[in-house]
Amino acid sequence: MSYIKPTHRTMQVRDFDTVTYRNNMLAHSAIASLFNIPIVLTTSAETGPNGVLPKEIASMYPSAPLIRRNGEVDAWDNSEFRDAVRAQNK
Repeated sequence: MSYIKPTHRTMQVRDFDTVTYRNNMLAHSAIASLFNIPIVLTTSAETGPNGVLPKEIASMYPSAPLIRRNGEVDAWDNSEFRDAVRAQNK
C-alpha cells in the first residue's frame, strides 16, 4: 500500500549556489529603496551561524537603524526591533 500517489503534491527543496543566493539577497534589499519602504536592519547572533549583516546591505541604508539581536530567531520577539519598526509609523 502506497501513501504517496502520483497525484499528491510534494514539497520540493531548491538550493542555490552562494553567488546566486548573495545576488538575490542584495537585489531584494535594493528593491526597498525603489518603493520607498522604511528600513530597519537587524541581525541575529552575529557570531553565530547567520553571521553579520552584509556590508553591501548596510551601505545601501546608512541611516537605517541596525538592531543587533541576541539570537532571537523571530525579530519581533526583540523589543528594540519592535520599537524601531513602530517608530517608522508605517
